[in-house]
This record gives sequence, structure tokens and C-alpha cells, in this order.
Amino acid sequence: MHALFVHPNFYSQFSQLAWYLAVEKGWQCTVVSNVSVDTAGLPFNHLAYPVKPGPIPTVLQPINTLQDKLDHMLAVYRALEAHPKIKPDIVIGHASFANALYLRQLYDAAFVSYFEYYPGDFWTDDVVMREEYPPTTGNRLGLATYNSFAVTQCIASDEVICPTKYQRDTLPAKLSIDINVYFDGVDTEQFKSIEGSRPSSFMDVDLPADKKVITYVSPGLESIRGFDVFMQSISKLTDVRDDTIVLIAGEARSVYGHEPAHLKDTSFRDHVLKEVGGKPDNVHFLGMLPYNELNTLFNISDVHVYLTVPYTLSWSVVQAMSAGCALVASDTAPVQEFVEHERHALLAGFNDVDTLAKQINCLLDDDALARRLGQNARQRVLDHYSSRVCLPQLTGFLEHTVERYRSGEYA
Repeated sequence: MHALFVHPNFYSQFSQLAWYLAVEKGWQCTVVSNVSVDTAGLPFNHLAYPVKPGPIPTVLQPINTLQDKLDHMLAVYRALEAHPKIKPDIVIGHASFANALYLRQLYDAAFVSYFEYYPGDFWTDDVVMREEYPPTTGNRLGLATYNSFAVTQCIASDEVICPTKYQRDTLPAKLSIDINVYFDGVDTEQFKSIEGSRPSSFMDVDLPADKKVITYVSPGLESIRGFDVFMQSISKLTDVRDDTIVLIAGEARSVYGHEPAHLKDTSFRDHVLKEVGGKPDNVHFLGMLPYNELNTLFNISDVHVYLTVPYTLSWSVVQAMSAGCALVASDTAPVQEFVEHERHALLAGFNDVDTLAKQINCLLDDDALARRLGQNARQRVLDHYSSRVCLPQLTGFLEHTVERYRSGEYA
């Protein structure tokens, strides 16, 4: 079996699956991206496609405009057309980028689209993620392009998969596209509790034994992940206790939120710090952590905080659950699908700063409750969201899709 994965970035949602199929199932796998990587040690083939003249970038460049999308779609087609020995049985592409769409013309193979999210009809209030930072006309027109291409690739596919029920249900029923829910899977051997005492420092931050550690992780410190709400809750918390250290992993950028157009020349992080009166002495910004340091951070944590508006769920919160973190999270639909209040985590309304601070304080003071929630959270991941559970299920689905394609069922 030969699977072809198409995504502009590397690593992506497909990397773990490609690795599993190649190593555990003996499939031939080809991963196509617009990123130049060191292929030594990879169990699958990697083909980097050029979009512009010159060296292929080592970090994915933004794909923001209609022309960017068209350039990537054509570049993928031309790159694979130039490699006729690549003959996949199944093609898996990310619908958000639609850069596998043209390959339907190139290959007689089963096609599967990975659907991530439908933000809403671009002319409606459905696309407003934070009322304080409404989308501009440019944001809305960009979403029109995004929706059009994502839906088109899904329609052109034989099957569509999606990681969560919440994300599946964002697609309007009027489009009549069936979506199969298969979570990507978390490596529960990589993200797990580490026995032993807490280190005395982490990333050059001292961790005295008498201090409690609160952690927060997000690729971008932005509005839709509630960075402002988190910092306001920390300000309230430091008014009543002086024994906390706050470790924040992420970059001072907005990945998905619409606030950049409203803030002009400052990052959302700096805007929030100004609003709360500056960076508190107990708060430490770690930047973007190396992937292999995340589990260490989770093990240092006494309370991990995860906030999101109704949007795609971050992998980091499931990784934190796998590591056994005591979790305080937003009481929003993406989170509710994965955790139950007072069983796996303590929840608070997304904008409810007082309750968020109260829940954090509760877990800092109640070691037994924190331990129980962390153990339950890890068991939840082991039972439903671990790679060992999810990857075999998804593999079976892909095998069945190829069988159905070969039998002419999709014709």
C-alpha cells in the first residue's frame, strides 16, 4: 500500500500517521511539503516542492492570499507530475490548504481530505471569535477564499476525516458532506508523568521547592486562546498569594485571532501586559519550546491552564492531559468534548476571570483533588485519544477506503 500525504508544512497532522504506517504497517509512504528538511532517519520518502525560484524554505512561509493558494496547488501538481514513479493507492490532503485538489487529475487513487474547521459564512457574525476584535473586511474576504477551497477539496474527495466532533459540526448541513471523526492520537509514552522530584530550574527559570507552578501553552499568545483572560486571572491570583511561578510557552504573535488589525504596531502579548500594568515578577515567558521539552514543562506544572473560544482544540491540552496535569480550562464546546467538569478538570467560563482565578487557586491548595483530576485526565486519553487507540482505527478506515475505491463504490 502506498499512501501520499500532502501538506505545505512539515511536521504536520500527517507526520505521526505516516510514521506509523511506514514503521508499524509496512506501507510505502510519501510526504509532500513546501519545507526543506533533513530526511536522515525518516521511515518515509519526503518530497519538497518549490513554489518560488530559489531555495525551498526551512520554515513554512505564510499562505494568506488567493494567489498563494493557487501557487501551492500548481506547485504540488507540477512536482508530482515530474516524479511519475510515485503511484499512490491513496492520497490524503489537508482541505484548509486544498493543495491536493489538482492531484485528482493526476492519480487513479482513493482521495481523503482532512477537514479542520469551517469558520462560518464569511458575511455573518459567525466569524466573530472575540467581540472586542471583530474581523476586518479583509479577514472576511480571506475566509471566503478559505471556505471555498476547503469545501471544494472535500467535495472532490472520496472520504473526509476530522479530528473532533466539534470541528465536524462546524460544517453547515446544507453542504451535505459526510465527515468521519478520527482523532490524530497523542503519544502517551512521550507525554506522561515523570517520577522523581521537580528540577530546581527550567529554561533558566529558578523553581524553588516552596513555589507552586502555573503553566500556559499556546503557539501564539493571542485573543482566541484567552491570553488576556489568563493574565487577568493571574493578576487576581497574585493579589491573594505570593507563592506562584507562572511559565508561559508561546510566541508574541497572533496565529488565528483578528486582533492584529486593531492593535496596529504592537503584539497582543504586549498589549495585554500594558493592560494589566506590566509583566508581574513571577511571570516568565519561555518562547516557543522545543517539542521534547513540553513533557518536562507539564511535569513541572502544579496547575495547567488552557483557554479557547469555540475553535479548533489545541493538541497541547490533550498532551497535558496525557502527562497527568491538573487542568483548569474554558467551559467551551471544544473542551467539553474531551473533559468533564470536576472529573478530568475544573472548568470556567471563557471570560469569567474571577472563576478562573478561583479554580486555579482551588487546585493549588488541594493536592488530592489535583492528583485525582490529573490521573482521570490521563486515563481519559489512554482510553480514547492515545496513538495506540487512534492510529489503528484510522489505518483500518484508510484500508477500507482503498478497498471501496478499487471496487468502484465511489464511481
